[in-house]
Amino acid sequence: MRRFSIATGGLAALAAAIAVQPATASAAPRCPRALIRGVARDRDAQVYVGTILQGEASGLSAVFGCTYATGRSYSLGVPAAFSAAGGGGIEDVRLNGTMAAFQYVKTREGFGNGDTGGGIWFVVVRDLRTGRTIRRVATGVPLFVRPEYTGVGPIAALVVADDGAVAWIAEDELRSRPNREFFDLEVADRSGTRLLAAGTSLKPSSLTLRRGTLRWAEAGGHRAARVR
Repeated sequence: MRRFSIATGGLAALAAAIAVQPATASAAPRCPRALIRGVARDRDAQVYVGTILQGEASGLSAVFGCTYATGRSYSLGVPAAFSAAGGGGIEDVRLNGTMAAFQYVKTREGFGNGDTGGGIWFVVVRDLRTGRTIRRVATGVPLFVRPEYTGVGPIAALVVADDGAVAWIAEDELRSRPNREFFDLEVADRSGTRLLAAGTSLKPSSLTLRRGTLRWAEAGGHRAARVR
């Protein structure tokens, strides 16, 4: 999994600043015509790492998204960074038209004496025309509740439609065993969020979404479902 590099101290400061006062279009650089420090790009939009221009987080790096039609950029959050103690930020960005989908993760390592650490994993969809959040959904419902944890684990595959519908395969940490990963396949669209498949035979690399049809492979062959 690709990791952005940014000092952990800078990550914490930037996360705190954005939590208090989110960067708006006025605090963001103009949409670059060329892909500079790029994360993802398609025909209508791009996601890139840039510098916040105004506010408490001024001068720090952030992940921005923009459309070529408007030229405006919006802050999506911080680039993911990790240390021995944990970390977090934005990873695994996917673009389709003006819709950007990504994983937001935050983890904290445990320090013994019953401290098991913590972790949250969300799938987020943002409309880069306006910066508006279309969806923010935990990666799944865990086998049982764990304090300080949200979601089942990190995503292994992610696809998004140009209307903001999104699907992903996440590693289910509580159901996984050494050398035997257990995966959950979920979709979030106008019908809500639902689990489509789960098990150790799901193949993350097989996940595709084209023209409203989601396809994947698992034991027994290929599967398909409509996404609305």
